[in-house]
Amino acid sequence: MDSQAYISQATTLRQKAVESSRRYGAPAEEAEDIAQETMIRLWQVCPKIDTRQKAEALAVCIAHNLTIDWLRREKRRAPQDEIPTESSDSHCQADTHLEEQETDEWLRKQLADLPSTEYTVLHLRQVEGLDNQAIAQRLGIEERSVATLLSRARRRLLEEIRKRRKQS
Repeated sequence: MDSQAYISQATTLRQKAVESSRRYGAPAEEAEDIAQETMIRLWQVCPKIDTRQKAEALAVCIAHNLTIDWLRREKRRAPQDEIPTESSDSHCQADTHLEEQETDEWLRKQLADLPSTEYTVLHLRQVEGLDNQAIAQRLGIEERSVATLLSRARRRLLEEIRKRRKQS
């Protein structure tokens, strides 16, 4: 499959990847990220794909495997992420409140450090709740670019969160 054929089928392939990921239990936003990663991997092997059917099957397979990987990572993280819901000790509550304030400040700084286009796309998606098509229309860019920028912004934030966790 040449690059022109890939580009013409990209929308269909991406939709199949999202559907596959959702079918196996990924939430909508994570399914979008998984589809983005699937499209990147498909692009890398594009010259080796013979037919449209093989491309669709490969997209579904890659998305399925990436979803399984994501579910495994989430399963490993779950016990660490649990936070006690109640504390009778007021000192503990004050510490928790202070930690939350520090976390909020840290997150605001990380968001401010994002490139402006990534921040804008992330804001439109997460705060205003727009879909990729609406964001693309509002910013005058292609939908693929929106998905890429959104994925990059999320990935940057995730990397910073992981760095911060390791330091704690």
